[in-house]
Amino acid sequence: MTPQELKSSILQNAVQGKLVEQRPEEGTGADLFQQIQAEKQTMIKTGKIKTEKPLPEIAEDEVLFDIPGTWCWVRLADLVEIYTGKKDANFGSPDGQYDFFTCSNQPIKCKSYSYDGEYLIMPGNGANIGMVMHYQGKFEAYQRTYLLEN
Repeated sequence: MTPQELKSSILQNAVQGKLVEQRPEEGTGADLFQQIQAEKQTMIKTGKIKTEKPLPEIAEDEVLFDIPGTWCWVRLADLVEIYTGKKDANFGSPDGQYDFFTCSNQPIKCKSYSYDGEYLIMPGNGANIGMVMHYQGKFEAYQRTYLLEN
């Protein structure tokens, strides 16, 4: 087995809940999902996020593999807010003070920012699709960059 095959195998087993024992005191995926939904409703009431159209339930043909009984399948957009950046690549400035995330594996700089907080940032095209970066602070994002906010 090559190192890449080992890494892929470990990741697959982690996603399927096969790496560690599932303990009842940790609660279930459904419990956690309900907590997240309650928190989203609070954020809607305070005006922090907007009401969104409900997403369809997960259909049987969308379930790719079995998961532990305490887990549940949900759509990513039911857990986090998903945005895309709005700036084009020319927005960068070598003398800028804020990070500007494009589809590169390293941010460039820019002079202003549109986002301030904690995000997962993912390139939406190019060679770095699949890469996920964690960032906290003030930054800007390219139009083909996805931002996930808690």
